[in-house]
Amino acid sequence: MSLFVAPADPARIPAIATMLSGKLLRNAIVNSAADMPQGDIDVAIVAGDAVRDALLRKAGIVFLGNSITGGGGMAPYDAASAGNAIVFGRNMQSHQDVARRLVEQRGARMVDDAKALAVAVRDLLANPPLAQDMAANAMTTILQLRGALALTRNVLQPYVARCWSRRACTAEPRCSVPERAKRRPQPHEIR
Repeated sequence: MSLFVAPADPARIPAIATMLSGKLLRNAIVNSAADMPQGDIDVAIVAGDAVRDALLRKAGIVFLGNSITGGGGMAPYDAASAGNAIVFGRNMQSHQDVARRLVEQRGARMVDDAKALAVAVRDLLANPPLAQDMAANAMTTILQLRGALALTRNVLQPYVARCWSRRACTAEPRCSVPERAKRRPQPHEIR
């Protein structure tokens, strides 16, 4: 098997299977890890997050859908965390800050169109050390960003909890954030 497709909308699976069959590609719909096709399959169409996550750990290279056509791009977090080199198009509006960081840190390659996508994937397949370096850079970048998220959550959690408890008690909650929470954290405060 050489390609996994994991549509964000499972309702699209039959249309994708029909389209692939029309291109003379042998495909199978995979609903669970036990359903993994054996033998001569060109494309596995993944139906479900559990199977998708298992396949992400085996992929090596991941293209983030909806990023060439202008749909905003799929989230890169799972693909990067699973240790994959990432390729996406220029339309990553839904995740633009993360996409920018991934490209800057050489954890992803941005392409303009389907032809450039084919070239990028071919280059990565032909150069495994490059793909491995890109995957390591992607994972490092995502781990750094998760640290920032955890810090933000830890700083804001007491204030959010206070606001929610007031909301339950009053019609109009009044939440205030103390000055120390408004300032930027110092390097020694980041873990």
